[in-house]
Formats: sequence, C-alpha cells, structure tokens
Amino acid sequence: MEIFWDIVVPSSFTSLILYIWLETNAFVEYISAIDFMFSLATKERNESILKYRESQKFSPSLSYPEFLLSENDNFFTRLLSCPICLSVWVTLIVMLIGSYSLVLFPASVVASLFMYFKLCKTVNGE
Repeated sequence: MEIFWDIVVPSSFTSLILYIWLETNAFVEYISAIDFMFSLATKERNESILKYRESQKFSPSLSYPEFLLSENDNFFTRLLSCPICLSVWVTLIVMLIGSYSLVLFPASVVASLFMYFKLCKTVNGE
C-alpha cells in the first residue's frame, strides 16, 4: 500500500502543476498582481505579461505557454509548453523534494500524465 501512495502523491502534485500551468491563467494573474505591486514602487512593468495581454485581444484562447513558444521558440519554451516533457521534469523535482524513491519515477510520470489528461477531460465535460 505504501508504494501506491509513493506513486499517487507525487503524481497528484505534478498533474495539478501541469493543469495550473497549461490550462489556466493562474500564473499570469499572480504574476500580474505581483508586477502591479512592484510597479507602484519601481514604475516599471513586466513587458512579457503586457505583451501577452495584448496578444490575447486578437487570440483569446492563446495560453501563456503558447505565447512564450511563439515569442521565443527554443528548447526551454518548448519544454514549458509540452505536457509530456514538463511532466517528466516536474515529477523528478517533486520526487526529489519529497524524498520519494526514484525507482517509482517511471510509474509516477505515467500516472501524472494520466491524471492530468483525465482532469482536462473532466473539466472540459468530455
């Protein structure tokens, strides 16, 4: 039973992180709020977020990872916009932080992807 939880817990964290990053605007909203607070003191704004907001006027369904990829097509932005790639790295980080056995890493990656895609289908009503 312990092995089950050692797969489910890191996979749940990973799928939640993937969902928040890839499917919502939560990251942009928090960064915008923090940026606004700092702009009161520094009088400068985050240009990337402002450019993203402007791009959304023309393409409302554009996500922030897709925007980053269109602005800077490189390894890092492709990694951030790919659920499978991102899942591997996020799962590894979660497992290392949580001191989980890396023997369970492959099973955790598969489980996190399953949970992520199932969550997407459930939220979208499919």
